[in-house]
Amino acid sequence: TRFYETLAMGRIPVFVNTDCLLPLENKINWKEHLVWVEYNERHLIAEKIDNFHKRHDNLSLNKLFLANRKLWKEHLQLFPFFNTFLNED
Repeated sequence: TRFYETLAMGRIPVFVNTDCLLPLENKINWKEHLVWVEYNERHLIAEKIDNFHKRHDNLSLNKLFLANRKLWKEHLQLFPFFNTFLNED
């Protein structure tokens, strides 16, 4: 739930990949929308977050905030999600 709430607020989730499935993986490049941490690198999570922020300036962070809000609004809210999911080829 917190993952989706973070996107709904237009912020950047930190995702620890435990070999789970994310929704609409064939349509969404999730690594563009979050801080991705492999499970075997979880002990480096603070360093990964720091490196992520060092790669972005205020302008690129704001663009990502807006992109994450748009992603949630257009694809992950209840009705858009099921519309996308049910209309997949």
